[in-house]
Amino acid sequence: MDKTGLPQWDGPGGPPVRGVQVVYFPDHVLATGVLLRYTHPGTEFGFITNVRPEKGMAFVRYWSSFNPEELRTTANSEYTPLKNLWPRISKPWPVVDALLEEMKGDK
Repeated sequence: MDKTGLPQWDGPGGPPVRGVQVVYFPDHVLATGVLLRYTHPGTEFGFITNVRPEKGMAFVRYWSSFNPEELRTTANSEYTPLKNLWPRISKPWPVVDALLEEMKGDK
């Protein structure tokens, strides 16, 4: 995994991998101006736990919007279209790496 902080792929349609941090933009948010996207309430930050590139989907764990230091759910990753995910580092790598280590069986 590249920990330089550089994007792992060139936006939607690329081959993201487990552990890549992402920002999710719903379709209606993608239609807004660039400066509004990150502040829109529909925008969510997380990291990929698994990818289904043949289906154009990824499993993502999202950070809680109420407590950004915690995951929104600890039970499941959420099936998310790759077209709505963009690389974006929101947490230090050791935080994500530790969570991935804890959930090794999460496919």
